[in-house]
Amino acid sequence: MHKIDSPNADASNEFRDGDPILGQDATEVWSKFLNTIQRELVAIPVAAGIALDDEDDTQVLQGILALVAAMFGGVAGANGYLTLPGGIIIQWGIISPASHMISYDFGWVNYPVPFPNNAFCVIPALLTSETAALMDNFIGVRGASSAAFRLQAGTNLQDTSSTRVFGAYWLAIGN
Repeated sequence: MHKIDSPNADASNEFRDGDPILGQDATEVWSKFLNTIQRELVAIPVAAGIALDDEDDTQVLQGILALVAAMFGGVAGANGYLTLPGGIIIQWGIISPASHMISYDFGWVNYPVPFPNNAFCVIPALLTSETAALMDNFIGVRGASSAAFRLQAGTNLQDTSSTRVFGAYWLAIGN
């Protein structure tokens, strides 16, 4: 890209309004400059694989959005993942609340996609609408691999015959 360099551009190669009272001419706009701008703008949708359409004034925006999306792979939703440049993957999920005994092993929970190398960490959080459950219960990860992790919840209460309604949110980071 280049800045305007036609007659009457200012010293910084920027446009200047004319002023007939002062005898100043406006910056002349040459085809060289307009073609440069056109080529730069056309390059965006073309790089995104979008066919040019003179009836669609959103192609530059579509191209930018498509190119940014291509930088970050992933799936959005309640259970999903995001791949960052450099190979870091962030994954998340929800285990819907249900009635469980006080001590409950959710078993192995699969990531939406396996980590190609390592799971660095898995962070669980208790999901419940019961205020007492938040006070008395705990949740933790018992083991993690590149494909899944084991999630267990429990309580500090001595009454092992009680049930609570809980599930889990989780977040995992790896590469």
